[in-house]
Amino acid sequence: GFNSLTTGDAAGDAAGNSYLINGAYPSPSGSLLRKVGPTGATLWEQAVPLIGLRVDVGPDQAPIVSGYPNSGFGAAFAKFSAAGAPLWTNLDADGPGVALLAHAQMKLDAAGDAYLAAGTMSQMAVTKVLGSTGASAWTALIPYGYAQAMAFGPAPTLYVVGGTTARIDGPQGPPPPPTDADLGLTLTDSPDPIRLSGR
Repeated sequence: GFNSLTTGDAAGDAAGNSYLINGAYPSPSGSLLRKVGPTGATLWEQAVPLIGLRVDVGPDQAPIVSGYPNSGFGAAFAKFSAAGAPLWTNLDADGPGVALLAHAQMKLDAAGDAYLAAGTMSQMAVTKVLGSTGASAWTALIPYGYAQAMAFGPAPTLYVVGGTTARIDGPQGPPPPPTDADLGLTLTDSPDPIRLSGR
């Protein structure tokens, strides 16, 4: 029941609340994130410093919004607490010179990290942002077309479809530290006993 410049999105939390994101109207920039309780009553509204297209709720019950920066293209993210307090903002998550457009889908993994499927004019793309800090983790570009959807495989695998189908294997992390070596030293002498001035 409120006007929107964008299609908008909705997500629910474990308590039965809904989070709605829309482009702010009539403002030319920014968005509104609205939390609605199980009975449909608005619990709070929060201004979001980006053109919000997608919203999802992580395992910590805090909503993450993705969309475009207020000017130009690219991938922008913001996270809020369940009470509506801003936690972090990343207005250039895909990195300088990428400028993603045609945002298709956002998903959060079990750790609360956010993934956005999108595209450039000629490539599919997926951008990952860390849910705990908002820091950009990586952006993968895949030849041909726009991304339409993605799905998680066994961690850290992600599948994306669109102009083609691709599997992205995320960073495996640093190699494990070396284990403690179990070393032993044995000394022997010969002959035993040694005679004084003996050969």
